[in-house]
Amino acid sequence: MTTQPTVPAPPTQMPSVVFDPYARRPSNGLAVAALVLGIVAIVFGIWIVVPLIGIAFAFSTFVPALLAVIFGFFGVRRAKEVRVGRGMALTGITLGGVTLALSVITTAVWVISFAGLGIASSSYSAQQAQQAQEQSQPDPEPVAPAEIQAVYPQGVVDVTGVSQYSDVYYANILGASVEGNDLRVSVDAMGNGDLRAADSSCIHDSSGFTVRPLGAEMTVNEGTHRAGDLIFSLVGMSGPITFTYSCQTDYSTVELITP
Repeated sequence: MTTQPTVPAPPTQMPSVVFDPYARRPSNGLAVAALVLGIVAIVFGIWIVVPLIGIAFAFSTFVPALLAVIFGFFGVRRAKEVRVGRGMALTGITLGGVTLALSVITTAVWVISFAGLGIASSSYSAQQAQQAQEQSQPDPEPVAPAEIQAVYPQGVVDVTGVSQYSDVYYANILGASVEGNDLRVSVDAMGNGDLRAADSSCIHDSSGFTVRPLGAEMTVNEGTHRAGDLIFSLVGMSGPITFTYSCQTDYSTVELITP
């Protein structure tokens, strides 16, 4: 019995793997766009806090910051599919969100500031106009003491009242007296540290004629408390006389004398 020689099996060929360097890899353009827009927004957004020019940068950075957030959210969803770009998308969202917050807050601050300046300017203009009107009033013609005494009897006037701006700012009228051509008014004013001076007060007659004090004899003259006598001239006055502390319309008037 002859033994047949064993023929070796041919070697197994391994499948060849060809690497194509030009094969297209998965990409995430939305994440890239979000990152670029976020960087642009934050670079210009740091100028938002600079006075004057900040409001312009607040408006100009709003759009790229908003797009960075939008593209970033879509970029995160795309990253779940292609496994690429999640970090760039999240970075774009963060940069865009920070810039959006700065833009909105700064714009609100600027708007409130400009509105406050406008109100202050209007108030100052109104005050200047009132002062100019008071200064433009013609000087009254002198009135003889006898005529004043006939209209306003001499002596103490029984009067009390409060010229009030608020619960904190007010002036108590403690009494008044007619002395020749002059009217003496006793006041006791209270307020905070910015209480207006007592000698800024005034009296008015029925025609709207306004007179400021000739002098003041203050016993207390502090930032929160002013007390003493104010002396006004009655020359040129006619009809009922009222008193206003600080001569501003924001304080109420007190009737002093009714002929």
